[in-house]
Amino acid sequence: MESVTSSASQLFFQNSLAEVIRKLRSSNGKENEMIDQFIADTKREISSSVQSVKVTAIQKAAYFHMLGYPSAYANFNTIEVMADSYFGNKRTAYMAACTTFDENTDVIPLMTALLKRDLTSSNQYECGLALYCIASICTTDLARDLVGDVVNLLSHPRAYVRKKAVLALYKIFLQYPESLRPVYPKLKQKLEDSSEHSDGDASVRGAVVSVLCELARRNPSNFLGLAVPFYSLLSNVHSNWTLIKVVKVFGYFAPFEPRLGKKLVEPLTNLIETTGAKSVQYECLLAVANGLYKVPSLTKLVAQKLKIFIEDSDQNLKYLGLHALALMSTHSAKLIADQRESVMRCLDDADITVRCKALEILMNLVTEKNI
Repeated sequence: MESVTSSASQLFFQNSLAEVIRKLRSSNGKENEMIDQFIADTKREISSSVQSVKVTAIQKAAYFHMLGYPSAYANFNTIEVMADSYFGNKRTAYMAACTTFDENTDVIPLMTALLKRDLTSSNQYECGLALYCIASICTTDLARDLVGDVVNLLSHPRAYVRKKAVLALYKIFLQYPESLRPVYPKLKQKLEDSSEHSDGDASVRGAVVSVLCELARRNPSNFLGLAVPFYSLLSNVHSNWTLIKVVKVFGYFAPFEPRLGKKLVEPLTNLIETTGAKSVQYECLLAVANGLYKVPSLTKLVAQKLKIFIEDSDQNLKYLGLHALALMSTHSAKLIADQRESVMRCLDDADITVRCKALEILMNLVTEKNI
């Protein structure tokens, strides 16, 4: 009877996270004192035998962590609740762990068995929580112990899980580079239409493109084999976000594979001329400015399109146009000289960032003959 009374008392007198936030907003200059008191209450509540009290305490500990206060006192209890069979509690604890833990948190080794169990759960959302956690706070030891389980999820029947598995693998590759060589072909196959392991889900393919794009950015020469599957994506993908990633990759590859420029003239020209998305068009222009500047037909088209950006009334587009033009001016000064009048008008712009970028371009164009 006494334990029942104690539990009821804890539930009745505990401040919820919403109540804590509301009281802090009306603290009238006593916020620090109130936070100290709330943290003291949270430290006491975190060890409660009443699960709902403990879960609320974990929520508050995560909130105080975001305000800059230490939350190590809640670490062990957070892992305890991550193992809860009730999904709502499990999700709260996972979110708290991803918010408050880092690679040096001392209790992370205790998570291995728990993550393995959730990665093999029949509930796709429990799998998703585990994958989200790995992507957020993976350590070298966790990566080594869990890479096999995550790779197995690449063939999961649910696209929701496959997508998250792909994204989690990127963090695993960073922490445990030895895993990249055996797993890389499995990712590449998901983009190859001729492969039996090709993935037809757009979200999964988008995730694969994002991961491979980041890997290629770090070391383009090692991933030139992606040129073939990525080339087919230029005309087959309808997601602007995925297209942007694909175009970025070709910008990384171009300096390492001179023959690539001629192959890309037609698809890039088509994208630049027909896309209705400024973001996609600009990424194509930037790819040419960065790595495809040795293709005359592309650089001429890009210079013309950048003039439209520079003369746009939108300050953001104007700056982006100047930024790309500045990149081109270092190796295509003669071509950029035709845009000199447009650039000079930017020297009178009210925005100092626009003026500075215009000045940078003009400095690259100045010679002894035209000064």
